[in-house]
Amino acid sequence: MSDTPSIVRPARVDSVPSEAMAELVEASNTFAFEFWRRFGRAGENLAVSPASIHLALSMVLAGAGGKTAEEIARAMRLANPEAVHEAAAALLRDWNDPDRSDYELRVISRLFGEQGFRFKADYLQFAVQYYGAPLEELDFRSRPEPSRARINAWIAEATANRIQNPIPPGALDDLTRLVLVNVVYFLGDWAEPFETIHTRRSRFFLQDGGFAPVPMMTQTTDVLYHRGRDLKIIELPYVGHELAMTILLPDTVDGLPALEERLSAGKLDDWIAKLQHTEVEIDLPRFTIDPPDSIDLIPVLNELGMNLAFRMFEADLTGIAAAPDPEDRLYINAARHKCFVKVDESGTEAVGATIFEVVGASGPLSQPERFRADHPFLFVIRDVRSGMIFFVGRVTEPHS
Repeated sequence: MSDTPSIVRPARVDSVPSEAMAELVEASNTFAFEFWRRFGRAGENLAVSPASIHLALSMVLAGAGGKTAEEIARAMRLANPEAVHEAAAALLRDWNDPDRSDYELRVISRLFGEQGFRFKADYLQFAVQYYGAPLEELDFRSRPEPSRARINAWIAEATANRIQNPIPPGALDDLTRLVLVNVVYFLGDWAEPFETIHTRRSRFFLQDGGFAPVPMMTQTTDVLYHRGRDLKIIELPYVGHELAMTILLPDTVDGLPALEERLSAGKLDDWIAKLQHTEVEIDLPRFTIDPPDSIDLIPVLNELGMNLAFRMFEADLTGIAAAPDPEDRLYINAARHKCFVKVDESGTEAVGATIFEVVGASGPLSQPERFRADHPFLFVIRDVRSGMIFFVGRVTEPHS
Protein backbone atom coordinates (compact mmCIF):
# COMPACT_ATOMS: atom_id res chain seq x y z
CA MET A 1 0.00 0.00 0.00
CA SER A 2 1.43 3.38 -0.96
CA ASP A 3 0.19 5.16 2.15
CA THR A 4 1.52 2.57 4.61
CA PRO A 5 4.25 3.95 6.89
CA SER A 6 7.68 2.71 5.89
CA ILE A 7 8.94 -0.23 7.92
CA VAL A 8 12.23 0.31 9.69
CA ARG A 9 13.69 -3.17 10.17
CA PRO A 10 15.82 -3.68 13.27
CA ALA A 11 19.54 -4.08 12.76
CA ARG A 12 20.64 -7.64 12.16
CA VAL A 13 21.35 -9.37 15.44
CA ASP A 14 23.86 -12.18 15.08
CA SER A 15 23.97 -15.38 17.07
CA VAL A 16 20.66 -15.08 18.92
CA PRO A 17 20.43 -18.32 20.93
CA SER A 18 17.42 -20.45 20.08
CA GLU A 19 16.75 -20.68 23.82
CA ALA A 20 16.34 -16.89 23.97
CA MET A 21 13.84 -16.94 21.10
CA ALA A 22 11.91 -19.78 22.75
CA GLU A 23 11.91 -17.94 26.09
CA LEU A 24 10.46 -14.79 24.51
CA VAL A 25 7.73 -16.74 22.70
CA GLU A 26 6.88 -18.68 25.87
CA ALA A 27 6.73 -15.47 27.92
CA SER A 28 4.56 -13.66 25.37
CA ASN A 29 2.16 -16.60 25.03
CA THR A 30 1.96 -17.05 28.80
CA PHE A 31 1.23 -13.34 29.09
CA ALA A 32 -1.44 -13.71 26.38
CA PHE A 33 -3.68 -16.06 28.34
CA GLU A 34 -3.03 -14.55 31.76
CA PHE A 35 -4.03 -11.20 30.29
CA TRP A 36 -7.08 -12.78 28.62
CA ARG A 37 -8.40 -14.36 31.82
CA ARG A 38 -8.06 -11.11 33.77
CA PHE A 39 -9.53 -8.82 31.18
CA GLY A 40 -13.10 -10.01 31.64
CA ARG A 41 -15.99 -8.79 29.50
CA ALA A 42 -17.29 -12.34 29.48
CA GLY A 43 -19.94 -12.92 26.84
CA GLU A 44 -18.77 -10.21 24.45
CA ASN A 45 -17.08 -10.58 21.09
CA LEU A 46 -13.50 -9.62 21.79
CA ALA A 47 -10.04 -9.79 20.24
CA VAL A 48 -6.62 -8.64 21.41
CA SER A 49 -3.10 -8.79 20.08
CA PRO A 50 -0.98 -9.97 23.01
CA ALA A 51 2.11 -9.83 20.81
CA SER A 52 1.55 -6.12 20.20
CA ILE A 53 1.09 -5.42 23.92
CA HIS A 54 4.13 -7.52 24.84
CA LEU A 55 6.36 -5.80 22.27
CA ALA A 56 5.25 -2.34 23.40
CA LEU A 57 6.00 -3.32 26.99
CA SER A 58 9.44 -4.51 25.87
CA MET A 59 10.22 -1.01 24.63
CA VAL A 60 9.07 0.46 27.93
CA LEU A 61 11.16 -2.12 29.78
CA ALA A 62 14.23 -0.99 27.85
CA GLY A 63 13.91 2.45 29.43
CA ALA A 64 12.96 1.36 32.94
CA GLY A 65 15.18 0.80 35.95
CA GLY A 66 15.12 -0.58 39.47
CA LYS A 67 11.87 -1.95 40.84
CA THR A 68 9.90 -0.47 37.95
CA ALA A 69 11.84 -2.68 35.52
CA GLU A 70 11.43 -5.68 37.81
CA GLU A 71 7.65 -5.21 37.87
CA ILE A 72 7.41 -4.82 34.09
CA ALA A 73 9.49 -7.97 33.49
CA ARG A 74 7.37 -9.89 35.99
CA ALA A 75 4.13 -8.73 34.34
CA MET A 76 5.56 -9.79 30.97
CA ARG A 77 6.41 -13.20 32.49
CA LEU A 78 10.03 -12.84 31.42
CA ALA A 79 12.42 -15.25 33.09
CA ASN A 80 15.44 -13.62 31.43
CA PRO A 81 14.69 -9.94 30.70
CA GLU A 82 18.21 -9.25 29.45
CA ALA A 83 17.74 -11.53 26.42
CA VAL A 84 14.35 -10.26 25.30
CA HIS A 85 15.52 -7.42 23.05
CA GLU A 86 17.89 -9.38 20.82
CA ALA A 87 15.27 -12.13 20.44
CA ALA A 88 12.59 -9.55 19.60
CA ALA A 89 14.83 -7.92 16.99
CA ALA A 90 15.46 -11.27 15.30
CA LEU A 91 11.73 -12.08 15.19
CA LEU A 92 10.85 -8.61 13.91
CA ARG A 93 13.31 -8.90 11.04
CA ASP A 94 11.67 -12.19 10.03
CA TRP A 95 8.11 -10.93 10.39
CA ASN A 96 8.86 -7.79 8.35
CA ASP A 97 10.53 -9.68 5.51
CA PRO A 98 10.29 -7.35 2.46
CA ASP A 99 10.50 -10.29 0.05
CA ARG A 100 7.38 -12.05 1.36
CA SER A 101 4.51 -12.35 -1.11
CA ASP A 102 2.25 -15.10 0.31
CA TYR A 103 0.61 -12.82 2.89
CA GLU A 104 0.94 -9.39 4.50
CA LEU A 105 2.46 -9.16 7.96
CA ARG A 106 3.95 -6.04 9.45
CA VAL A 107 4.90 -5.45 13.05
CA ILE A 108 6.00 -1.84 13.36
CA SER A 109 6.61 0.66 16.13
CA ARG A 110 7.07 4.41 16.39
CA LEU A 111 7.99 6.88 19.10
CA PHE A 112 6.26 10.25 19.05
CA GLY A 113 8.15 12.64 21.34
CA GLU A 114 7.85 16.22 22.50
CA GLN A 115 10.06 18.40 20.33
CA GLY A 116 13.08 19.68 22.16
CA PHE A 117 12.66 17.26 25.06
CA ARG A 118 15.93 15.63 26.06
CA PHE A 119 15.44 11.94 25.45
CA LYS A 120 18.50 9.83 26.04
CA ALA A 121 20.36 9.27 22.80
CA ASP A 122 21.17 5.70 23.83
CA TYR A 123 17.49 4.90 24.23
CA LEU A 124 16.53 6.40 20.86
CA GLN A 125 19.32 4.46 19.16
CA PHE A 126 18.28 1.29 20.99
CA ALA A 127 14.64 1.70 19.92
CA VAL A 128 15.66 1.86 16.25
CA GLN A 129 18.29 -0.86 16.45
CA TYR A 130 16.17 -3.48 18.20
CA TYR A 131 12.55 -2.47 17.48
CA GLY A 132 12.76 -0.41 14.28
CA ALA A 133 11.07 2.44 16.18
CA PRO A 134 12.32 5.89 15.11
CA LEU A 135 11.40 9.09 16.91
CA GLU A 136 9.05 11.62 15.32
CA GLU A 137 8.94 14.96 17.11
CA LEU A 138 5.61 16.66 17.75
CA ASP A 139 4.54 19.80 19.60
CA PHE A 140 2.48 18.43 22.48
CA ARG A 141 2.90 21.60 24.55
CA SER A 142 1.37 24.04 22.10
CA ARG A 143 -0.48 21.77 19.67
CA PRO A 144 -1.75 18.71 21.54
CA GLU A 145 -4.81 18.11 19.32
CA PRO A 146 -2.94 18.33 15.98
CA SER A 147 -0.34 16.04 17.53
CA ARG A 148 -3.06 13.58 18.52
CA ALA A 149 -4.47 13.76 14.99
CA ARG A 150 -1.03 13.02 13.54
CA ILE A 151 -0.54 9.91 15.73
CA ASN A 152 -4.03 8.64 14.99
CA ALA A 153 -3.39 9.19 11.25
CA TRP A 154 -0.15 7.19 11.45
CA ILE A 155 -1.97 4.33 13.20
CA ALA A 156 -4.77 4.41 10.60
CA GLU A 157 -2.22 4.25 7.77
CA ALA A 158 -0.31 1.41 9.44
CA THR A 159 -3.52 -0.59 9.94
CA ALA A 160 -5.07 -0.07 6.48
CA ASN A 161 -7.59 2.26 8.15
CA ARG A 162 -8.97 -0.57 10.29
CA ILE A 163 -8.13 1.22 13.54
CA GLN A 164 -9.42 4.75 13.67
CA ASN A 165 -8.90 7.35 16.41
CA PRO A 166 -7.64 5.08 19.20
CA ILE A 167 -6.44 8.15 21.12
CA PRO A 168 -9.54 10.11 22.13
CA PRO A 169 -9.85 13.91 22.18
CA GLY A 170 -8.19 15.53 25.19
CA ALA A 171 -6.00 12.52 25.95
CA LEU A 172 -2.79 14.43 25.13
CA ASP A 173 -1.81 17.75 26.68
CA ASP A 174 1.14 19.97 27.51
CA LEU A 175 2.46 17.38 29.96
CA THR A 176 2.75 14.66 27.30
CA ARG A 177 6.36 13.82 26.58
CA LEU A 178 6.22 10.55 24.64
CA VAL A 179 3.65 8.34 22.90
CA LEU A 180 4.93 4.85 22.15
CA VAL A 181 2.97 2.89 19.53
CA ASN A 182 3.15 -0.69 18.26
CA VAL A 183 1.02 -2.10 15.44
CA VAL A 184 0.57 -5.70 14.27
CA TYR A 185 -1.17 -6.02 10.90
CA PHE A 186 -1.97 -9.34 9.20
CA LEU A 187 -3.82 -10.04 5.95
CA GLY A 188 -3.81 -13.59 4.66
CA ASP A 189 -5.83 -15.93 2.46
CA TRP A 190 -6.82 -19.40 3.58
CA ALA A 191 -4.65 -22.12 2.06
CA GLU A 192 -8.00 -23.82 1.29
CA PRO A 193 -10.57 -21.03 0.88
CA PHE A 194 -14.27 -21.53 1.47
CA GLU A 195 -16.43 -21.22 -1.63
CA THR A 196 -19.04 -18.47 -1.30
CA ILE A 197 -21.55 -20.58 -3.25
CA HIS A 198 -21.69 -22.94 -0.26
CA THR A 199 -22.29 -20.22 2.36
CA ARG A 200 -25.80 -20.42 3.81
CA ARG A 201 -27.81 -18.64 6.48
CA SER A 202 -27.81 -20.78 9.60
CA ARG A 203 -28.46 -20.59 13.32
CA PHE A 204 -25.74 -19.63 15.76
CA PHE A 205 -26.76 -20.61 19.28
CA LEU A 206 -26.12 -18.04 22.00
CA GLN A 207 -25.08 -18.61 25.60
CA ASP A 208 -28.38 -17.15 26.87
CA GLY A 209 -30.41 -19.85 25.12
CA GLY A 210 -31.36 -17.82 22.05
CA PHE A 211 -29.95 -17.91 18.56
CA ALA A 212 -28.93 -15.55 15.79
CA PRO A 213 -29.04 -16.07 12.01
CA VAL A 214 -25.53 -15.93 10.54
CA PRO A 215 -23.81 -16.61 7.19
CA MET A 216 -22.23 -20.03 7.74
CA MET A 217 -19.27 -20.96 5.53
CA THR A 218 -18.86 -24.66 4.73
CA GLN A 219 -16.21 -26.95 3.31
CA THR A 220 -14.91 -30.50 3.71
CA THR A 221 -11.16 -30.74 3.63
CA ASP A 222 -8.07 -32.27 5.21
CA VAL A 223 -6.98 -30.19 8.20
CA LEU A 224 -5.16 -30.63 11.47
CA TYR A 225 -7.80 -31.74 13.99
CA HIS A 226 -8.09 -32.98 17.56
CA ARG A 227 -11.13 -34.10 19.54
CA GLY A 228 -10.53 -33.53 23.23
CA ARG A 229 -12.50 -34.51 26.27
CA ASP A 230 -14.95 -31.63 25.98
CA LEU A 231 -13.87 -29.68 22.92
CA LYS A 232 -12.79 -29.92 19.30
CA ILE A 233 -9.84 -28.11 17.74
CA ILE A 234 -8.98 -27.41 14.14
CA GLU A 235 -6.13 -25.47 12.59
CA LEU A 236 -6.74 -23.59 9.35
CA PRO A 237 -3.49 -22.55 7.63
CA TYR A 238 -3.05 -19.45 5.52
CA VAL A 239 -1.28 -19.37 2.17
CA GLY A 240 2.39 -20.00 2.78
CA HIS A 241 1.63 -22.23 5.78
CA GLU A 242 3.62 -19.93 8.09
CA LEU A 243 0.62 -18.57 9.98
CA ALA A 244 -2.58 -20.35 10.98
CA MET A 245 -5.83 -19.88 12.85
CA THR A 246 -6.46 -22.40 15.61
CA ILE A 247 -10.15 -22.64 16.58
CA LEU A 248 -11.23 -24.11 19.92
CA LEU A 249 -14.87 -25.16 20.02
CA PRO A 250 -16.44 -26.36 23.30
CA ASP A 251 -18.83 -29.29 23.00
CA THR A 252 -21.62 -27.35 24.71
CA VAL A 253 -23.19 -23.99 23.93
CA ASP A 254 -22.31 -22.66 27.40
CA GLY A 255 -18.86 -24.25 27.59
CA LEU A 256 -16.72 -21.28 26.55
CA PRO A 257 -16.24 -19.63 29.98
CA ALA A 258 -14.93 -22.85 31.48
CA LEU A 259 -12.61 -23.34 28.50
CA GLU A 260 -11.23 -19.82 28.83
CA GLU A 261 -10.68 -20.26 32.55
CA ARG A 262 -8.46 -23.33 32.15
CA LEU A 263 -6.69 -22.31 28.97
CA SER A 264 -2.99 -21.54 29.18
CA ALA A 265 -0.05 -21.39 26.82
CA GLY A 266 1.07 -24.83 27.98
CA LYS A 267 -2.40 -26.31 27.55
CA LEU A 268 -2.68 -24.90 24.04
CA ASP A 269 0.74 -26.35 23.18
CA ASP A 270 -0.41 -29.75 24.44
CA TRP A 271 -3.53 -29.67 22.27
CA ILE A 272 -1.62 -28.44 19.21
CA ALA A 273 0.84 -31.32 19.63
CA LYS A 274 -2.13 -33.73 19.39
CA LEU A 275 -3.45 -32.31 16.10
CA GLN A 276 -3.51 -34.84 13.26
CA HIS A 277 -4.43 -34.60 9.61
CA THR A 278 -8.10 -35.56 9.36
CA GLU A 279 -10.87 -35.07 6.83
CA VAL A 280 -13.28 -32.64 8.48
CA GLU A 281 -16.57 -31.12 7.48
CA ILE A 282 -16.22 -27.52 8.67
CA ASP A 283 -18.99 -25.05 9.34
CA LEU A 284 -17.63 -21.65 10.38
CA PRO A 285 -19.51 -18.35 10.53
CA ARG A 286 -18.25 -15.23 8.84
CA PHE A 287 -17.49 -12.68 11.52
CA THR A 288 -16.01 -9.27 12.21
CA ILE A 289 -14.80 -8.00 15.57
CA ASP A 290 -14.53 -4.21 15.55
CA PRO A 291 -15.09 -2.62 18.98
CA PRO A 292 -15.84 1.12 19.01
CA ASP A 293 -13.42 1.98 21.78
CA SER A 294 -9.89 1.18 22.88
CA ILE A 295 -9.16 -1.10 25.84
CA ASP A 296 -7.66 0.43 28.96
CA LEU A 297 -4.68 -1.81 29.73
CA ILE A 298 -3.70 -0.35 33.08
CA PRO A 299 -6.12 -2.29 35.35
CA VAL A 300 -5.03 -5.63 33.87
CA LEU A 301 -1.35 -4.74 33.98
CA ASN A 302 -1.85 -3.76 37.63
CA GLU A 303 -3.29 -7.22 38.30
CA LEU A 304 -0.28 -8.76 36.58
CA GLY A 305 2.01 -6.90 38.98
CA MET A 306 2.98 -3.78 37.02
CA ASN A 307 2.23 -0.75 39.20
CA LEU A 308 5.15 1.61 39.69
CA ALA A 309 5.40 2.61 36.03
CA PHE A 310 1.98 4.27 36.33
CA ARG A 311 2.76 6.23 39.51
CA MET A 312 3.81 9.86 39.44
CA PHE A 313 7.14 10.44 41.26
CA GLU A 314 7.63 6.67 41.74
CA ALA A 315 8.15 5.41 38.19
CA ASP A 316 11.74 4.85 37.13
CA LEU A 317 11.83 5.49 33.39
CA THR A 318 15.16 7.27 33.58
CA GLY A 319 16.52 5.11 30.78
CA ILE A 320 14.24 7.08 28.41
CA ALA A 321 14.96 10.52 29.84
CA ALA A 322 16.46 11.80 33.08
CA ALA A 323 14.67 15.04 33.85
CA PRO A 324 16.73 17.42 36.01
CA ASP A 325 13.61 18.43 37.92
CA PRO A 326 12.30 15.49 40.05
CA GLU A 327 8.77 16.79 39.53
CA ASP A 328 9.16 16.27 35.78
CA ARG A 329 10.04 12.57 36.06
CA LEU A 330 8.39 10.41 33.45
CA TYR A 331 5.58 7.97 34.17
CA ILE A 332 2.88 6.25 32.10
CA ASN A 333 -0.52 7.87 32.46
CA ALA A 334 -2.40 5.88 29.77
CA ALA A 335 -2.09 2.51 28.06
CA ARG A 336 -4.54 1.68 25.29
CA HIS A 337 -5.16 -1.23 22.93
CA LYS A 338 -7.53 -1.78 20.04
CA CYS A 339 -7.98 -4.80 17.80
CA PHE A 340 -9.88 -5.57 14.59
CA VAL A 341 -10.47 -9.05 13.11
CA LYS A 342 -12.42 -9.97 9.97
CA VAL A 343 -12.92 -13.58 8.82
CA ASP A 344 -14.65 -14.51 5.57
CA GLU A 345 -14.50 -17.11 2.79
CA SER A 346 -11.16 -15.90 1.42
CA GLY A 347 -9.20 -15.46 4.64
CA THR A 348 -8.50 -13.17 7.57
CA GLU A 349 -7.57 -9.57 8.27
CA ALA A 350 -6.42 -8.89 11.80
CA VAL A 351 -4.97 -5.74 13.33
CA GLY A 352 -3.85 -4.76 16.80
CA ALA A 353 -2.48 -1.43 18.03
CA THR A 354 -0.98 -0.68 21.44
CA ILE A 355 -0.32 2.83 22.74
CA PHE A 356 1.56 3.92 25.85
CA GLU A 357 1.37 7.61 26.75
CA VAL A 358 4.24 8.85 28.89
CA VAL A 359 3.99 12.14 30.74
CA GLY A 360 6.15 14.11 33.17
CA ALA A 361 5.13 13.48 36.59
CA SER A 362 -5.45 -39.71 15.08
CA GLY A 363 -5.32 -41.10 11.32
CA PRO A 364 -7.98 -40.10 8.77
CA LEU A 365 -11.46 -41.53 9.39
CA SER A 366 -13.64 -43.26 6.79
CA GLN A 367 -16.29 -40.54 7.30
CA PRO A 368 -15.46 -36.85 7.79
CA GLU A 369 -15.39 -35.50 11.30
CA ARG A 370 -17.84 -32.65 11.90
CA PHE A 371 -16.64 -29.31 13.20
CA ARG A 372 -19.72 -27.11 13.39
CA ALA A 373 -18.97 -23.77 15.01
CA ASP A 374 -22.59 -22.85 15.62
CA HIS A 375 -22.05 -21.67 19.20
CA PRO A 376 -19.45 -19.55 21.03
CA PHE A 377 -15.81 -20.38 20.35
CA LEU A 378 -12.27 -19.12 20.81
CA PHE A 379 -9.65 -18.55 18.13
CA VAL A 380 -5.92 -17.93 18.05
CA ILE A 381 -3.83 -16.62 15.14
CA ARG A 382 -0.21 -17.65 15.53
CA ASP A 383 3.11 -17.86 13.79
CA VAL A 384 3.50 -21.61 13.22
CA ARG A 385 7.29 -21.34 12.94
CA SER A 386 8.08 -19.55 16.20
CA GLY A 387 4.83 -20.39 18.00
CA MET A 388 4.17 -16.71 18.80
CA ILE A 389 0.50 -15.87 19.30
CA PHE A 390 -0.38 -12.71 17.40
CA PHE A 391 -4.12 -12.58 18.15
CA VAL A 392 -6.61 -14.15 20.57
CA GLY A 393 -10.33 -13.74 20.08
CA ARG A 394 -13.73 -14.83 21.28
CA VAL A 395 -16.85 -15.07 19.12
CA THR A 396 -20.12 -15.20 21.08
CA GLU A 397 -22.41 -13.73 18.39
CA PRO A 398 -20.97 -13.36 14.89
CA HIS A 399 -21.39 -10.06 13.09
CA SER A 400 -20.24 -9.71 9.50
